[in-house]
Amino acid sequence: MTLKHRKITPIFKFGVSIFVLIGFFPALVAASVSVTIKPLHSLTVSLTAGTGISVHLIVYGRNSPHTKLLKPSHLRQLKVSELVIMTDDKTLEIFIEKADQVLDKKTKRLSVASKLTGLLEVRDDGDYVHEEEHADEQGHGGKQYDPHIWNSVSLMRQATDVIEAELVSVYSAHAAKIKENAKVLKASLEKLKQETDLKIKAVQSKPFVVFHDAYQYFEQEFGLHSEGVMYYNPVAQMSARHYKEIQDRIRKKKYSVYFL
Repeated sequence: MTLKHRKITPIFKFGVSIFVLIGFFPALVAASVSVTIKPLHSLTVSLTAGTGISVHLIVYGRNSPHTKLLKPSHLRQLKVSELVIMTDDKTLEIFIEKADQVLDKKTKRLSVASKLTGLLEVRDDGDYVHEEEHADEQGHGGKQYDPHIWNSVSLMRQATDVIEAELVSVYSAHAAKIKENAKVLKASLEKLKQETDLKIKAVQSKPFVVFHDAYQYFEQEFGLHSEGVMYYNPVAQMSARHYKEIQDRIRKKKYSVYFL
């Protein structure tokens, strides 16, 4: 049996050429920005609107940065990124350290939290946790700062300035548009704070408890005070005894608000 030779179409030739070029020269792939978590991704998308800069989210869906594992697709995206934006790879996005081996030496990394002022220390003496019994559940520990900066509108305004400056540095050709977007974004954040202030006043006096201690920035900014933390480490398993203590406390105090 003889094989019949078919004419290779120009479109097919073009497709094969592009595939080969991308395979051997990854630098030819359009560079982009990778952002670890949704709040910072939202800020970055707003700042780059209308610039053509591609922004990709690493921790998407219902995944948590506390337990995130990088997939091959994430590593491929990080490999072609010019800039990687994160909260802090030492306290929250620890998973990003595993990407060091694939990151280009020219790739810039921005740890937003390291450039902010007004950060709070992690609380480790909540009503629900007895340190001598649950020492293994103290996920943050020590005198580390609380990385949940997205629960403060004021800190997100600071973060906007930090990300804006970095984007302008990396993409100077789009500086004017990025700065224009920054003004609009900060005005939007200020409006959000004012609206939240009005809504919160109705429940400021209500006691509440939280599942994971991620809300102290929100409490401070809007005059709230939680009465307890169920779980300090969202990764560790909760013991049956600890769970029973929480149930008893909730029944006794009759809390009407829960942050899960």
